Amino acid sequence: MKEGYRAVRFNPYLWPSGQQMTNEIGKAMFAKSGELGIPVGFMCFKGLLPHLADIEQLCTQFPTTTVIIDHFGFCKPPMNALESESWNRLLGLSKFPQHLPLEYQQLDDLIELLPVAMDEQEPQD
Repeated sequence: MKEGYRAVRFNPYLWPSGQQMTNEIGKAMFAKSGELGIPVGFMCFKGLLPHLADIEQLCTQFPTTTVIIDHFGFCKPPMNALESESWNRLLGLSKFPQHLPLEYQQLDDLIELLPVAMDEQEPQD
């Protein structure tokens, strides 16, 4: 905060090969961010599901660290089973005591896609 930083970003693809965000360094950074009142953003470029277990573990272990799920965890409007699972699991993060804001940068895109997605679904009889 002394240098003007306002948040920390965890990008799981920048961790050393074979290691997860829940390794010793990840836990220390996540815990310290909570102590300093700095939110941690998760940038899951290839989707939320492969990293959800790490995010849930960190949120469980360090409930005072505020979390931001960047770009809605790259979830798409639920048009199939996998997209529905991703979307529901993203919404399921609300069970954690810390506030889990979503980054609204792509909210306009999502709002534009939802009516199209809803129109393309098969009618339910």
